[in-house]
Amino acid sequence: MKKTYLFTLIFMGIFSINSFAESKGIISKIFDSKTKKSSKNDKIEISTIDVKKALTKKDYVLIDVREKDEYDSGHIQDVKLISMGDLDKQIPLLDKKMKYIAVCRSGVRSLNAAKKMRELGLKAYTMTGGMNEWASKGFPIKK
Repeated sequence: MKKTYLFTLIFMGIFSINSFAESKGIISKIFDSKTKKSSKNDKIEISTIDVKKALTKKDYVLIDVREKDEYDSGHIQDVKLISMGDLDKQIPLLDKKMKYIAVCRSGVRSLNAAKKMRELGLKAYTMTGGMNEWASKGFPIKK
């Protein structure tokens, strides 16, 4: 009888601790930390300055996700145009061994594009601030 009572108390204690931990998100944090890469390695944004440096080394492929008329009004040299509307059908054609930086006007569409590309197994990033920030730094724009 004492063993049953003791077992019940231990079980209730474990159950209570587990319920508390789940309610506070502790369990998911522990689980996520073991299954996900650290946020340091999972960085998705790259500054315009770092993009400019990366272009000289040819480490990345730039993809402009704006519409053609936006692209034609001014873009980064050697950037590939794949508008957001065409992204779904173009992603499977991209080389998974390469790293990609998505670019748009302000950084919103490119962030969404980079997330979508990552979901499909590509190493993708977004240029923070987009073409607005690129132009504000006086970096070259091709028309």
